[in-house]
Amino acid sequence: MKLTNKLNLSVPLLLRLVYSFAFNAMFVLPVLILYYNSKGLSTGDFFMVQSIFCIVSFLIEIPTGYFADLYSRRNIIIISVALWFIGNVVMMFANSLAMFIFSETLFGFGRAFLSGTLQAYLYDYLKKQGKEAEALKEQGRLESFGIAILAVTSISGGFLFNYSIILPLIITSVFGAIAICLSLLLPNISEEKRNTDGKSKLKDIIDITKFAINGHSEIKWLIFYPSIMFTSTLIIFWLIQPISEHAGIDAKYFGFILCAGFFVKFFFSHFANNIMLKLGFSKSIVLMLPLMVLPFACFYISSSHSLSIATNILFLAIAILAMSFVHGSGKAIFISLINHRVKSDERATVISVFEMMQRIVSTPALFFMKPLIDYVGIDGAIMIESTMLIIAIIPLIKLYKLNIIR
Repeated sequence: MKLTNKLNLSVPLLLRLVYSFAFNAMFVLPVLILYYNSKGLSTGDFFMVQSIFCIVSFLIEIPTGYFADLYSRRNIIIISVALWFIGNVVMMFANSLAMFIFSETLFGFGRAFLSGTLQAYLYDYLKKQGKEAEALKEQGRLESFGIAILAVTSISGGFLFNYSIILPLIITSVFGAIAICLSLLLPNISEEKRNTDGKSKLKDIIDITKFAINGHSEIKWLIFYPSIMFTSTLIIFWLIQPISEHAGIDAKYFGFILCAGFFVKFFFSHFANNIMLKLGFSKSIVLMLPLMVLPFACFYISSSHSLSIATNILFLAIAILAMSFVHGSGKAIFISLINHRVKSDERATVISVFEMMQRIVSTPALFFMKPLIDYVGIDGAIMIESTMLIIAIIPLIKLYKLNIIR
């Protein structure tokens, strides 16, 4: 059955546009910490607020994924886009810590409604079209398209900020409004609705969560390992701005730095399927751990020593390259591995558990960045936070014993 819309766009393309315009056309991203600073908040405050975003996402991650399995994934996507748009508008007028927390709370709700639902909607569409084998390729395209939009919008972010500190957020909100209109064009897909077998919804949510975390020996480690990896990439990503500032790089060039990083990430995400076929799942997964050691080492050296701008840019390039491989190809690979191990009527919930575990790991990691930066400086915070990579050895060993990696 051919599903169409009023613009005659393919569903995967329309989904990419909705996702990218709502969540990736972030003109404010390269100068977000500077925007916080301009409103009287410190870099430590920024990391604390980001941890609140993770807490909110964590608390409602699974229920929103479950509702997507139980009701309409299309409607859940529309709600998530609207919440993210409202969060941008609130941030535009924020002038206190409380306002920024409220904005991030809306972002947390929006992201939680989206996670799991977006991937499950795409997978179900492909399955209905008899194109299930293209799931990894389309997931890679979804991620890479969003990254490409991030790259393009990041270039102008620094220049727009220099012209007016509010301008990046205004343009970001305009793209969010367009995304809401596009999301309304998404077709309803006949989905395999969740049958609770007479159980209460809360009991059913708990049962699926238990299955994902402890009931399936492979899935729980396919969730835990990338949670540590992606938390590491998140910390490195947000450190790019203060590290660049420490290196003496002008704020208007921050967008170019992020743009370069996003294009590298775009490459790894877009060709995730090719990377998997070339390296195999095993090498791709194992390679992530040593690669994430590099950004922490580079940023520690940059923040603790007085180096030339050229040397700092080299370290930034190495860090961005390593981080981009891990997050760019990793998300598509792990979601593909999970998709093939769960049933359709619980897919969105299980992927939400996947996202939730990342919030569980990243919340304390981000929260403790504030006291660490305040008391031991950025270099000390980087060194302490990098120790989480040691924990990643445990799930790696488990995946080896389960013959997922060889």
